[in-house]
Amino acid sequence: MTILLLSSSIFLFKQVYDLSAQLLASTIALKELKIRHKNEIKKAIVKERAKARLRRILVAIPVFGTVAFTAFEIADYKEWKKQNPNQSSEKYFCENAHITNQIIDEVLAELPAAKFSREELISKLVNRCEKNNSELYETN
Repeated sequence: MTILLLSSSIFLFKQVYDLSAQLLASTIALKELKIRHKNEIKKAIVKERAKARLRRILVAIPVFGTVAFTAFEIADYKEWKKQNPNQSSEKYFCENAHITNQIIDEVLAELPAAKFSREELISKLVNRCEKNNSELYETN
């Protein structure tokens, strides 16, 4: 009976030791993964900031700005169209106008001195959207 208890104890001790080693290895791997993920997020944020800075620089130069703005909008529209193949360009414009309406206060607050008011910008966007929608419904 003593041999049975001793062998059972040794077996259980080995199991506890193996499971503890697995737990330790998993914990270390999780920490490494967490650190790697955090670094990837930091890199993505830095990259997006650099893109935004480059866009601002390109838009600030009149000729290049117009070309850059057009290129950015075309790229954004193509990406949106891939995700929404059955939607019209008017729908894309209206979605952007509504999103712009939601975030415009934040953006204008970040600008040094706005040359235009929120109301002017939104009214231009909404008027264009309403005009496009009315033309769209008239043709149907």
